[in-house]
Formats: sequence, structure tokens, C-alpha cells
Amino acid sequence: MFLCPIVICFGCSYLEEVSYATVFRDFQLFRLITYGYTQTAVWHLLANLLGLWYVGLYLEKKVGTIWFVLVYHIGLIFAGIILIVLYPNGYQYGASPAIFACIGVLANWFVKNRELWDEYKLQKGFYYLMAYFVLSNMLGVSTLIFHFMGFVVGFLLGFMVKEKAR
Repeated sequence: MFLCPIVICFGCSYLEEVSYATVFRDFQLFRLITYGYTQTAVWHLLANLLGLWYVGLYLEKKVGTIWFVLVYHIGLIFAGIILIVLYPNGYQYGASPAIFACIGVLANWFVKNRELWDEYKLQKGFYYLMAYFVLSNMLGVSTLIFHFMGFVVGFLLGFMVKEKAR
């Protein structure tokens, strides 16, 4: 599975600089990707790593590494843009919107193919992922919006991303 290094930032000024002004006015578009590789707490890092592990292994096996990386980063970028527009002075961190984009692709497929849902329920980590999906959205309104945007982007990508031939 494709995994990238993740930086844990405790009180680093980098997080404060991910705003509407720095991304769009100063044309620092790279921040729409790099924020997804920062975390502010070890528990957040571990929760996201497990979520990515359980959804990522399955999705990458189904679509291939290139499509998996595209879904992951498209979810990260679009959720980042939407959150910057909604909260221009806020800051962003964490891979959650990208993970929720991956979940969104699977949700799209599950709606169309019940057998795929039955197959996925037998995977290791299914119950963790369901708890991750529910509990991580109870951390606040901005977190819910952030995750929801990633999920919606992923769900829409699910119409374009096709399962590899077996």
C-alpha cells in the first residue's frame, strides 16, 4: 500500500499559515496537499493511520495504486478548498478528508453492488472503520463539514473510478 510520511506538529506555526490568504492570495497551492500530512496529536495520527490502513488496503487492491493515490489527493484538495472558503482564518491538518474520500468511493460502489458490501464486511477492521466514521464526526461542526466534503468528493469519484478487472 502507498503510504507517505506524516509529520506531527505540536504548536508549529505551519498550521496557522494554512489560510485563504496564504493559499490563494500568496499562491501557495502546495498547502492544499501538505496539510494532509501533518497531525497535531499522536492519537489523531494513530486513528487516521488505522482508518487509512483499513480502507486503503481494500480500495487500493480494487482500483490499483495510481487511482488510489488520485482519489486520496483529490479528496484532500477539494475538501481543503471548501474548508478554506468556509473558514478563511481557520487552519487545517490531518488526512481525514482524504480517508473519507476513499470511504465515499466505497460507499458509492456499495450502493450499486450489495455483494461488494457483503465482501467488505468480512474484512479485518470493518468495525473499527464504522466506529471511525461515526466517532470522528462528533469532534465539532467544522470537523463534520471537513469529513463530509471528503466523503462527497469520494462518492462522486465513485462514478468515475472503476474496479480493476479480476
